[in-house]
Amino acid sequence: MARLVVIGDSDFAKDPFFDQSVNGDIFINAVSWLTTDSNDPTLSIRPKQVIKRKLAISSQRNLVLSLLGVVFLPLGAFAIAAALWWQQR
Repeated sequence: MARLVVIGDSDFAKDPFFDQSVNGDIFINAVSWLTTDSNDPTLSIRPKQVIKRKLAISSQRNLVLSLLGVVFLPLGAFAIAAALWWQQR
């Protein structure tokens, strides 16, 4: 019985994110499936390890970012819209 695995190119198997994405699992499972005599068509993908990441910013920077996103960006967009409306009028 002949087996064939068709993949677009080999970049997925040699990219720098081989261990971080599913590409490594697919490559290893494809090679394993090609080399064994088992008729098991299932593909096993390892669960990703949970990495706890925390963004630590000061309360002053948090206030600045909040004001920027909630107040200044909408006001800027409104000012641009008003200027365009005034220009078209």
